[in-house]
Amino acid sequence: MKRNISIMIGLLFILGSLMNVQAAELKKGDKMELIKFDKGEMFGSGEANISLTKEKAEKGKMYSCKVSFKKGDKLGFLGITGDSGLLKGKRGNWEGYDSLNIKYISTASKPIRYEMLIGDQQALDKWRYGNYCSRSVTIQPGENVLSIDITGIVCDQGRQMDLTNMRNFLFYNTGQADEDFAIYFLSVWVEKE
Repeated sequence: MKRNISIMIGLLFILGSLMNVQAAELKKGDKMELIKFDKGEMFGSGEANISLTKEKAEKGKMYSCKVSFKKGDKLGFLGITGDSGLLKGKRGNWEGYDSLNIKYISTASKPIRYEMLIGDQQALDKWRYGNYCSRSVTIQPGENVLSIDITGIVCDQGRQMDLTNMRNFLFYNTGQADEDFAIYFLSVWVEKE
């Protein structure tokens, strides 16, 4: 019995060490792509019209993810949902990275405010107010990169987020579009700075 316990403790120690290898090996400028538009992956949404398109695609890529709004449409939510499975495995391990980055082009004539909700597995299991991290962000007109610091990220209730087990991020707005416009998401990645 003691031998089995010792073996289990040893295995847990080895697994824990292996999980930290990624963080130790990252160098400044290292990136990990979170959504592969060219492989057919895209944002999910509750209300908006979302599609893959060749419009505005980055150089060397075939597609961008286009989110279209008509005047009066709900701005709603869009992003990577936990049930999509996109952030499972390697892409769900953000440990050692410093920022979440989203390159986009907005055709809106003015800035649009969103709440960005970021969740790990625990937040996804018990999705309730404050069990995720919320950040106010602004989608600016034109081509931009939205960068969010994820070092030491905590949920709104103060719980440390598990960066080895991230599951979703969503843009959320309860308002309505006051004009026709589109947001083209070109790339989404985490980066060591």
